[in-house]
Amino acid sequence: MRATITDDDGRVVAEESAPAVSLAAGGRRQCTFPVHIGSPRLWNGRADPHVHRVQVQLREAETGRPLDAVTEPLGLRTFAVSPSDGFSLNGEPLRLRGVNRHQDRRGKGFAVDDGDHEQDFALMREMGVNALRTAHYPQDPLVYDLADSAGFAVYTEVPWVNEITDSAAFRDNVEQQLRELIRQHYNHPSVLFWGIGNELGFHQTDKDPQINALLAELAELVRTEDPERASAYANVLKRADDDPFTEHAELSGYNRYEGWYEGTADQFGQWADSLHAADPMRKIAVTEYGAGANIDQHGPASLAAPPVPDGQWHPEDYQALLHESFIAQIDERPYLWGTFLWNMFDFASDSRDEGAAPGINDKGLVTHDRAVRKDAFHCYKAHWSDEAVLHITSRRWKHRTEPDTTVRVYSNAESVALTLNGAPLGDGTRDGRVFSWPVRLRPGSNVLTARAEVHGSVHTDEVTWQLSQQ
Repeated sequence: MRATITDDDGRVVAEESAPAVSLAAGGRRQCTFPVHIGSPRLWNGRADPHVHRVQVQLREAETGRPLDAVTEPLGLRTFAVSPSDGFSLNGEPLRLRGVNRHQDRRGKGFAVDDGDHEQDFALMREMGVNALRTAHYPQDPLVYDLADSAGFAVYTEVPWVNEITDSAAFRDNVEQQLRELIRQHYNHPSVLFWGIGNELGFHQTDKDPQINALLAELAELVRTEDPERASAYANVLKRADDDPFTEHAELSGYNRYEGWYEGTADQFGQWADSLHAADPMRKIAVTEYGAGANIDQHGPASLAAPPVPDGQWHPEDYQALLHESFIAQIDERPYLWGTFLWNMFDFASDSRDEGAAPGINDKGLVTHDRAVRKDAFHCYKAHWSDEAVLHITSRRWKHRTEPDTTVRVYSNAESVALTLNGAPLGDGTRDGRVFSWPVRLRPGSNVLTARAEVHGSVHTDEVTWQLSQQ
């Protein structure tokens, strides 16, 4: 048996062979031998997602004739999670700016092809994403290859959601799926976290002992199968932060929906600080947060007045405000080892009838057909991406009935100039990457033009809004 390790350019960086062995027909033997790489180039997330390749070849001892070969990715890296300082990669702090992703899309369901996966990754890279939660199931093998090459930190999980069937068959099935998930994706450097469950006990209140017992078994299975990675669990909003379900995995994830399913968005930071103060050794992530948005629905939005989650009114303008608030609060809390917004893309959810989109969960930042980036997408891009961003929000709210409004612009420029029908509107107000101006529209057509210099180049964005005659 011979192992050959090559770098991204195909150059051999290490090679080693094991002593020849003889096997009887049908015999089995495990072959283990060390291979040393001097001064390896590390897999370093988006900064340098360097992936080696390992080819293991079985040869006939007498002739050297190749009999079989397998090639696997190899990424060399270390990572750690601190309850006070969050995530680090190769010894350096790294804020995990993550999204959840369902892989279905409009017109195809789950019958997606390689090009669809590649487009999804292109959109995530454009927005500045560096972490991905494959909620709530193992996804296409290509997804993990793309994550390796994109430099994404991956939280992948076993498909155990909401409920338990109290049977040996169910428990055996979940354990088998987790074991297979680990063994199938063990060699991917992007995979860092094994999820052992999501929002359990949401619909059941009488199965806690059974759920706790199985979670304990799954956490132990992760320690046995892959002690160098971490187990994680995502707790449902309606259960206590210190629920026993959260005590089994090494890492705690919380699905939080302040400003949507409860309270207001600005209460998120208070929740996080309270949990961190009460249990400073707990390693806390936010595994879900977000709000719905229909790109055809618009109106005045206020964080003090969230839409009804299961109602038919999900204005895009409110989703953008909520994510502005969460971005600011998350940035102030380095102890969060990761945050994963819900969701990168709208996705099918048969039981839903809300936001005037039956059968769709509309919390995505991109529409189900991947055709439209919602305003919140550009908000994250302005905060996370190195690309130039200049985006006037509420742009699809083209027909107005009230003359007084606030114009908001997302940009990673130092300053933004705005004109209304050619007249300058002054500096406006800046809050991080959000620029805003109070504006009075005139009856008829109103042309708003934003202009900014980003990375040495001048960029413009323009919208036209019509104000109905009074």
